Amino acid sequence: TVSGEPVSLADYRGKVVMLNFWATWCPPCREEMPVIQNAFEQFHDRGFVVLAVNNAERNDRVSVFVEQYKLTFPVVLDYPADIQQQFGINGYPTSIFLDDQGKIYAVHQGVINAVQLTQYIEDGFQRMSS
Repeated sequence: TVSGEPVSLADYRGKVVMLNFWATWCPPCREEMPVIQNAFEQFHDRGFVVLAVNNAERNDRVSVFVEQYKLTFPVVLDYPADIQQQFGINGYPTSIFLDDQGKIYAVHQGVINAVQLTQYIEDGFQRMSS
């Protein structure tokens, strides 16, 4: 993470996880960050986690972005983009949603709005109860 902590998806088993692949230079990524932050604040207590995976940028640049947007969810540094290659990311922003068992249940390419994001999160919570 930006703060130097290691991150493992296994640590988030039992939760609905949004992997958001983004970059500081990406205008659509900047547009959706407040929406993601609001959803994180709204649904975190119910078991929703955001891992924002940055596109191969240095910590100093990403840290400024995190402060500017007041992000409180983990921001992961992916330098030199190994994680993105593993997930086959080829455009920004891209969000991948994982259920409580760590299985992908949705992929969203492009800017995500509040209505779409809420639906993806609720879909994840419904998968938890079944």
